[in-house]
Amino acid sequence: MIGFAFLVLGDASILSKKQLFWLPQIIGGVMFGIGMVWAAGCASGTTYRVGEGMMGSFVALLGLTLGVYMVKPGGILNGLMSDMLAISPKTSLTIGGEYAWILMLVIGIIAVVLVVWKEILPSLKAKKEKEEKANVADAIFKKPWKWWVAGIALGVLAIVSFGVFNNLLGITGHWWKVGTALTDGATLTLGAYMVIGIIIGGFISAKIAGEFSLRAPKDGKILIMQWVGGVFMGTGAAFAGGCNIGNILSGVPLLSVGSILVTICIFGGCWLMTYLMFMRGD
Repeated sequence: MIGFAFLVLGDASILSKKQLFWLPQIIGGVMFGIGMVWAAGCASGTTYRVGEGMMGSFVALLGLTLGVYMVKPGGILNGLMSDMLAISPKTSLTIGGEYAWILMLVIGIIAVVLVVWKEILPSLKAKKEKEEKANVADAIFKKPWKWWVAGIALGVLAIVSFGVFNNLLGITGHWWKVGTALTDGATLTLGAYMVIGIIIGGFISAKIAGEFSLRAPKDGKILIMQWVGGVFMGTGAAFAGGCNIGNILSGVPLLSVGSILVTICIFGGCWLMTYLMFMRGD
């Protein structure tokens, strides 16, 4: 949010990058959340797990790409998308309006202060008391990152991606670009190279950590469920104007009402299917 606030100061039109079109966003968000549970991962999780050798995620990725194709021009669901947009046309709506950058700065600064106070300082103190010699390779590739380390890294990546390359972070739409490049000979976009790079990065990390292996679920029904989950994610993301990455990591920092709505619906769909599949018997 802090980085995006300065980008908005340089060009206020950035705030219109993520718009509100409530009907397809509600339906798409819920579909994406349901699909996440069936596919055993979101759009980004599915992508990097392909690099780890998980064939179930590869099947889900194929379904995700197909789901996007069904909504894009020429797809069987494109007419439905047009009908929904006729009911709820796209409009730019941001919390704070033209002064959204002030709110972004305030929220961002408060968040940074809280993270430093509650997480970073205690972590540094504990590390000093243990006086352990850090193995950088193990810390990067073999041990889980602290949530705030990963958060800062993703935040910086989002700022660089948009500020330098004019490319908001996203996954699902970029896989559609990869698909069109393979089928129609279209030129690969920067975002398409990014999602390919995620698979390569996942492979490199898994190899270094000794976790790479080609593996698939023993039950064929799980593969079918993951494929259907991928289709739901791709369709939902195309309806909603982006997946969890495109809306939560790109739209929410811009205080887009549309992305906030999609985020709520993704959580709702994910919770609903998690409850139906795993929690009802408890």
